[in-house]
Amino acid sequence: MDHNQLGPQALQQLLSAGIESGAFAECELGTRRQIQAFALGPTKATRVAKAAGYVASTYLITFPASARISGLVIKVIPLCAERLIADCVQERALLHEIYHESCSCTLPAQLAEFELGELRIFVSQLLPGVSATKIIVDTAEARGIAQSIRDIQRALPQTITGAALIREALQAERPYYTRKVRKFLRDFRGLELTAEEVAFLEPLERVRKSAPALVSDRSPANFVLHEGKVGAFDFGLVLAGVPHEDWSWFIDDPRLNSSLCRQELLEVFLEDEVSRAVSRGCFHLSAIFVCLKQYSLMYALDRHSVAEHYLSRAAESAEALSLPSAKRLLQKITDSPPAGVRDLKAGGPH
Repeated sequence: MDHNQLGPQALQQLLSAGIESGAFAECELGTRRQIQAFALGPTKATRVAKAAGYVASTYLITFPASARISGLVIKVIPLCAERLIADCVQERALLHEIYHESCSCTLPAQLAEFELGELRIFVSQLLPGVSATKIIVDTAEARGIAQSIRDIQRALPQTITGAALIREALQAERPYYTRKVRKFLRDFRGLELTAEEVAFLEPLERVRKSAPALVSDRSPANFVLHEGKVGAFDFGLVLAGVPHEDWSWFIDDPRLNSSLCRQELLEVFLEDEVSRAVSRGCFHLSAIFVCLKQYSLMYALDRHSVAEHYLSRAAESAEALSLPSAKRLLQKITDSPPAGVRDLKAGGPH
């Protein structure tokens, strides 16, 4: 079937063919936990989700390369989920605009978008390769991924959509980093913090105002490696920030298996930096921000071992920067008793 001719009727044919061929389908639910089953069609996917106690606000149907109908990712979203649709529309626009840019990594082609009844359907290319979470990342792989992150961050602001996001950040009056950390720790950890307790993040605000980058959750799960080339996907959440946030998303993710320690990975990422000392400092401050957010989310999801991993990484960066104020905050978090937090079981955070 011609990928360029995908539409409602073609999608129904694809789903039927996928079920007949025994293709795997992967459902991504509100909690971002995943259920895998054989050939889940839309109705069955929703039924499995409800049986597992989840609210299926959206799900992802993947036809892997081993299936007769292969190489597609089909995202199905109810029309009522306006924010999720807006994220997908933005992702599609960004990837369409940078698809032909000079980039060291492979990006998924955006193949189709249409409505089918009460659903909005997005169809994209399934990149070939092995997930970066499934291999041992050594120096060569880390160097390739670091270069891919730089190329992506260079290309995104060149797009119409990316330029608009940059302008929005430059015009924003409210602080971003200090406000976001306070919100996450309040909503997902039950901790009320003062502005003074997170004031050590203010240098990130200045960098974001003077030279914002577009960051896009470049975790190991969002990279594949195939025949020596890096592929990057999942740009559903792209925000103006500091470039080193994406470094932390990769380096500090507990799913990363590497022959290199954290410091060695950081040195690989620093290789092409003009001022390594400045970039090293920005990385550690960005890592505290990223890891505190991830800690809060994992805590609310009762994934306490993962939460502790992120808290430990934040502490490593606070120690590397010799930041007493950050150390005091982390100690406060460690000493604080469990508290009532927002329930994430019925829907993931944005």
